[in-house]
Amino acid sequence: MISTQRFIHGRQKPFKYLISLFTLLTLLFTLFYLPVKATTITFRDINNHQFQKQIEILQKEGLIVGFPDRTFRPDAYISRAEMAVLLRKAKKLLEDRTTVNPFKDVPINHWALNSILAVHRAGFMRGFPDGTFRPRALLSRAELAALIGQAKGLKSEAAKIAAPMVRANDEALIPRWAIGWVTLGYFPEHQYLTYRPRRMSAPRDSATRGEVAYAVYQLLYPPKKGGIVQVAMNAEPDTLNTWVGVMMAMHTVNFTWAYPPAVGRDEDWNPYPGVLTKRPSVEDGTIKIKGEAMEVIYNFREGIRYSDGEIADVYDWAYAFMVLQDPLTPTTRSPLDDKVDTARGRGAFGVRGFDILDSHSVRVYYKELDWRVDLWVPGAWLPGSMALYPQHILEKVYNRMKDTGNSEVFRTDETMNRKPVGYGPYRVTEWKPGSFITLERNPYYAFGKPLLDGIIFRFIPDTTTLLARVISGRDVDVAALGLGFDQAMILKERGPKHVRAYFADGFIFEHLGVNMDDSILRDIRVRKALSYAIDREKIVNVFFGGKQKPAYTFFHPNHWAYSSPKIKYVFNPEKARQLLEEAGWRMGRGGIRFKDGVKLAIVLETIAGDSLRGKVQATLAFMWNDVGVEVDISKNRPSAAFITRARRREFSHLIMFAWTLRPTSMGESFFREEFIPSPANNFIGHNWYGYRNKEVTELLTRVSTEMTEEGRKRVLHRMEEIVLDELPVIPLYFRLAVTTAKTNLVNYKPGGIADTPPTWNVFEWYFDR
Repeated sequence: MISTQRFIHGRQKPFKYLISLFTLLTLLFTLFYLPVKATTITFRDINNHQFQKQIEILQKEGLIVGFPDRTFRPDAYISRAEMAVLLRKAKKLLEDRTTVNPFKDVPINHWALNSILAVHRAGFMRGFPDGTFRPRALLSRAELAALIGQAKGLKSEAAKIAAPMVRANDEALIPRWAIGWVTLGYFPEHQYLTYRPRRMSAPRDSATRGEVAYAVYQLLYPPKKGGIVQVAMNAEPDTLNTWVGVMMAMHTVNFTWAYPPAVGRDEDWNPYPGVLTKRPSVEDGTIKIKGEAMEVIYNFREGIRYSDGEIADVYDWAYAFMVLQDPLTPTTRSPLDDKVDTARGRGAFGVRGFDILDSHSVRVYYKELDWRVDLWVPGAWLPGSMALYPQHILEKVYNRMKDTGNSEVFRTDETMNRKPVGYGPYRVTEWKPGSFITLERNPYYAFGKPLLDGIIFRFIPDTTTLLARVISGRDVDVAALGLGFDQAMILKERGPKHVRAYFADGFIFEHLGVNMDDSILRDIRVRKALSYAIDREKIVNVFFGGKQKPAYTFFHPNHWAYSSPKIKYVFNPEKARQLLEEAGWRMGRGGIRFKDGVKLAIVLETIAGDSLRGKVQATLAFMWNDVGVEVDISKNRPSAAFITRARRREFSHLIMFAWTLRPTSMGESFFREEFIPSPANNFIGHNWYGYRNKEVTELLTRVSTEMTEEGRKRVLHRMEEIVLDELPVIPLYFRLAVTTAKTNLVNYKPGGIADTPPTWNVFEWYFDR
């Protein structure tokens, strides 16, 4: 959403630190100065704290002590006077009792006067131009970054950084003098700074004792470079081209070579600027609302380079936007694309709708309002999509498509689909179909130096085999896709110590997609009967231990638009039988219903090799058989073939699968008529069901122009009511995002939504020492 919040901080002038590694270690030892022996106590206030591990290790090594009440107080702060005392002790400076006091705010009887004078004389801490020392001022996070950076010997490296590359929502607040230090603090090879809530770097806020402990731990034990992470999935992507692909397996791979997007999300789903320097806002003038129209300025970061070494700039975006405007290009258009006013602006490459302001900035003209303009840029909205697509790669493919008139070029060209060029931390080196994809470190990555030597994605379609290989640990470090909830519980309760199972709550909507053109399922009474015959509570209790949520609508309970649905298909087999009788289906031989000599028989398809889905599939067949429906569950296919068949709308009756949705998902691409795939639109669109309802299409067109959340909710609740009444999809349950990782893999933080697949922060991963 468009941010309306301003961040107000007091200004603080910098002071310089001259500090050695020895100084810092000694400083930390004296940081908590009360005489409590470090190795004899356990701090009672750090359990489950963000920095518990780092605090305990430093305490175990005798580097920190706490307070007599057995607390560490990790969220308390440190003042400049305390820092002066610590620095004097660390450097073993004599207390200065002779130098004239130059600071008007440090009285002669101040408890830290002699220490302040000593470190001032030594040049470690200086005062301010107004003649003050500000002894009670607290150490800021920017100052902490400088302290650690200098201790690591990064002064010359920090001096080369002119603009922050922090991917935080408050980068503009980083003091000019601290840009290099703070940026390096977030780079993969250093990682001595962490984010505050809402993805803030908080450079002017006071550093906590816990943050100081974490920073020093990272100084003592810097991230380990090297090694290869092997990521297993039960599905193989059909392509790595986000212009034509939809599979979650594709998104999972793409976040390693194409990340970050224009605006990313972290493990807590907080949006933050990726290749944009900041999210546009009304407050800073980069969003201007003019009646029903908008003007938005997008500022791309300088210094972004593609994995082949070419420099990225705004002309790459403009060229890709031109290609997307071509009707021959086989891609699902962004909701923002159709709102660009192509009658305005000078444009470029033969299309209008924007003005290029400089090599890294563009003003886009919208003819309609849209509340998501600070979250996407036109042409790049799917997870893992690059906001800047390399023109030198794309133009060759586009020209060939135009010359031949064949849009399949976009689906077959190697540089678009098999070995793409991106600006992410790694780059694709090999794809052996049916086996693996390998990636190596991208030497041109703009956000620091990735730590791993490479990544291997292994495709293991059978989930039982996948579980066995996770347990063995020989060739699987991360299981990103495919493990079922029951398998993850086995690992959690009695698995090997080298593996940890993760259960991330997310918008994974498991459902049945209905072929709305089928002669049997075209009857709404049959669809409703099938839904009433499903005991969702039993499914989640039997197969998921009651830990997953039954779904009665497509909005997850954590989605901002959720409310208890007005129409709810609670398990009622008698109601199901009644509806089938009303539809003319009479019970016949073998307990199966017939109508005009035709058996009530349907095919339920899902992805082959998924053991848990297979169990749910069999359970659904049993429940439907109980009300007189014969179900064929023998037509399952491998993931790529299943997706192709679904996308081309070649399935007979029902398909069981999941959409991994986003906080911005509102059902547009699933339920609008124009998103029904067909030969006429090159089979682009996610309305695989063939659902047609003009009111729903109108509501989903209108909802994006509602600039308030309450307004959007009103529109979506009406849309939801219609869709649930007509049932082009039959909700089953919301899945937890189940993954595993080896316990020595640091910074594995799965997010559970489409914007944060398990690999979203792969640039931070490394193996612990």
